[in-house]
Amino acid sequence: MKTWNIDTPEIASLSLNKSLTESQVFKSDKSFSLSSVYFGSKHIESTVDVNQLFKAKSKATYDKIINPGIILDISLFDIWTENDDRKPTNYNLLFVPFKRFKIMAIDHAFTFASLPFIDINQERVSFSDNDSILNIPLAKSIIKRLNINSEWISKAEEKFYLCVLKSKDNINQIFESIPTEFTLIQQEREK
Repeated sequence: MKTWNIDTPEIASLSLNKSLTESQVFKSDKSFSLSSVYFGSKHIESTVDVNQLFKAKSKATYDKIINPGIILDISLFDIWTENDDRKPTNYNLLFVPFKRFKIMAIDHAFTFASLPFIDINQERVSFSDNDSILNIPLAKSIIKRLNINSEWISKAEEKFYLCVLKSKDNINQIFESIPTEFTLIQQEREK
């Protein structure tokens, strides 16, 4: 997401202590039996999960957000990567307090339609805008207040394609940042 200039907490791959994975919490969640390495995000003090907050109906609430337009960038990123996880029932966004609030994206675990990379086929992949965070009350409120006109749309489209190109230009660096436990074979990289 750095290529797209979308803020996220720092991330790391984590190996859990065996005694932790044998606890009841981990035993009840079958996803912990799938791997010995997990995705982790750095905890950011005083953040609020947007799912638990508000609908941003008033202009005063909207004015407290320092980067409201990022919601559209995050949506475009999700469409491009087929992110199944960020949706109206699961925002995967944080409000980070500064002088006002900053929107930050989290949890990108289910990108590329949750398929193994080798199985991705552009003819069969489709993203439903009904599943986009553009349908959450916060996004609807932001969109109402943005001055969206043909010039704005043209700039957003240009930014989208520039981000895609930048991602392609940096793809090898992106691959190198993937933990060795999840290394992609050449055929998967080409997909």
